[in-house]
Amino acid sequence: MRTLKRGMGAVVIVIALLLTDCTLDPLIAINMHPFITMAKGVTTCIEKANKLYAIDDSMVFWQREGDCMDAAYGYILYGRDPGIVLCSKMDSEAGSGRICACPDSTFSLLFCTMINNLNDTKLGLSSAHSVIRVYF
Repeated sequence: MRTLKRGMGAVVIVIALLLTDCTLDPLIAINMHPFITMAKGVTTCIEKANKLYAIDDSMVFWQREGDCMDAAYGYILYGRDPGIVLCSKMDSEAGSGRICACPDSTFSLLFCTMINNLNDTKLGLSSAHSVIRVYF
């Protein structure tokens, strides 16, 4: 009987977390729901990658890659909200141009390190940075 009560308590906690608008990972201080919704909404050019990372509890990095002829990839570093784009690099539908922009140069080195280390679980960042892959 005692085990059943403990199990029911855990179920109630999980249901309560699912009903709230917070991230389920207690290590992430950013509300990831808008980012997850955005990433799930993309259905083309994601055959190779459609990944989200929480960086330093204040930024989100989105990696999108696919087999498209144009716009085959996109890398975007956001602030705490999808409306705050800190840096972006994407394949241009216009052809040969590769668009890369960090309006605030403060983030340029961090962003370049991440896009040059996409196969590393920490995106090439040092232990001074928190990097958490967000699965969806």
